[in-house]
Amino acid sequence: FHTEPVVFAAAGFARGARTHAAVVAGALLWVPADWRQHFPLEPMLARTTHTVVDVGGGKLFTFSGETRDSHLGPMRNTRDTWLFDMRAVRWERFAGEPVPPGRCHQPAAYSPEHDLVLMTGGLVYEMPKKVILADAWVWHVGERRWEQRANPPARFSDGVVVWHAGAQRFVALAGARAWTYDPGADRWETLAAPSAVDAQGALASYVPGGSASAVYEPVSQRIFLFGGQRGSVEDNQFVDDCAWYELGTNRYVRF
Repeated sequence: FHTEPVVFAAAGFARGARTHAAVVAGALLWVPADWRQHFPLEPMLARTTHTVVDVGGGKLFTFSGETRDSHLGPMRNTRDTWLFDMRAVRWERFAGEPVPPGRCHQPAAYSPEHDLVLMTGGLVYEMPKKVILADAWVWHVGERRWEQRANPPARFSDGVVVWHAGAQRFVALAGARAWTYDPGADRWETLAAPSAVDAQGALASYVPGGSASAVYEPVSQRIFLFGGQRGSVEDNQFVDDCAWYELGTNRYVRF
């Protein structure tokens, strides 16, 4: 050091750039986490708007999406199923029939209790054709096979699907609509349009944006939603909305 080092208060160093460090309870602590770029042999085709789901055991599941070199057309929805082994840094492709139709913008989630991935809805976007799907498929992780299931109550894409461990159901949210899916009974249930309140409990306005991110929080048994987009293709707006979804009350808590 050219000068004596100065340790600032927590509010000061919390604003600074940090490498292998995090602010925890007001203290600056070393952490081992970082990003590493890997270059697996024989990777799958580059793509976008595909599913990526953690299926345990250090493996990631992915299916379909738009495969292309750039934002120029034509768009193609593949029908390929892959697992990425994060420990071996290796892709593995699975063949065999039946296989769902190729698609993009489709939500999916994994149930560790049933060892399966639920994928439903999505979009077939091969110019000039654009079709929103209303089907449901499960991929049995241990058996490495697809199975078609009962169709959801409505067509949708760019929604979210989350495994709700407390209710032992998948929860699907798209726009002002909500459903649950019981994988054991192969049964969908349509819920009423969710209400919305703010953090103080007053009535509020909230509808999840398209392609929002969602995750289940096991302690509170709520689903956290963030971001997404609204508007048309010509006037597309990204949003930074945050909300909790409570299955028991069928409402959003916006904050």
